[in-house]
Amino acid sequence: MAAGNSGMNSYTIECPGDEINSTTVGATDSSDTVADFSSRGPVDLYGQNYIKPDVSAPGVDVESAYPGGSYKVASGTSMATPHVSGTVALMLEKILPSGHLR
Repeated sequence: MAAGNSGMNSYTIECPGDEINSTTVGATDSSDTVADFSSRGPVDLYGQNYIKPDVSAPGVDVESAYPGGSYKVASGTSMATPHVSGTVALMLEKILPSGHLR
């Protein structure tokens, strides 16, 4: 899930991205630098301190489909998250027997 867009300070990832069992995604720019708006960890939850986000992906000036059949350029951790989801889907497709990807 998206880490959030609360900026450069530590401890800015909040629920639901702070859950230990979630895969939390931060955003990077075209230079693979963490985007200034991308929320950061670490996270304190249930008496535990752990590193978040788990992974980062392109999230600055990403072109995406937009309602009405057009396209729009947007930035945010929500624009980075589909990059990770798509990559994981391709990885699972490669390693799982045909027909077992659900």
